[in-house]
Amino acid sequence: MLEGYSDAHGKIKELVREYSKSVIVKPSGMTVNHKGQLVNEISHYSEEEDVIYMEDNIDNDLYADTYKHEFGHFLDAHLGRPSMGENFTYAMQADKEMLLYETGENSFIWKEMLENLGSGNALYNMYISDILSAQFYDELEIMQEIKTMYYENNAAFYGHAEEYWDGIIGPKCAANREIFANVCALYSENDVQSVEFLEKWFPNVSRRFWKELE
Repeated sequence: MLEGYSDAHGKIKELVREYSKSVIVKPSGMTVNHKGQLVNEISHYSEEEDVIYMEDNIDNDLYADTYKHEFGHFLDAHLGRPSMGENFTYAMQADKEMLLYETGENSFIWKEMLENLGSGNALYNMYISDILSAQFYDELEIMQEIKTMYYENNAAFYGHAEEYWDGIIGPKCAANREIFANVCALYSENDVQSVEFLEKWFPNVSRRFWKELE
């Protein structure tokens, strides 16, 4: 975990140190899903218990990557859920409207984003794909093109089902929460190309994230 945060943004390192003695991590167990089936519990942050539950049967790199995301949920909760506030919601809406802007016949900003996505490391970043899933889950044409790009480049697409984003099997304001946690994880990992992608195509969200931390 120390190695996993070695390249993190300085402010993220400060917060990790600040909360290091209060964060509780436990191994995940079994749970009953929405279909009534007994399944292995995935890694998640429980706000009710204030505990980060982690799968312990995954390799060290994936464990560290997953923890960065779950710590983002933990941080969001301990800051009073800024992800669910109107300012963060407005930031998400502003970025989405920018990406949906039509630049010409059958041409949109989101298509430029896809071209940029396919030309660098951001395509292989799990946090980026989850942000795209949250932002465009209700835009079927865009989601199809995004998933096609991942498939054609043999890249794993991390996201959630529409039922999760709609709150049927997910929490209230699920997209807001996940985007906040993924932005936190991106700055924790601090891969240059992935951060550049985030700040170019989600400028309002990235700026709002730092304002909330301030």
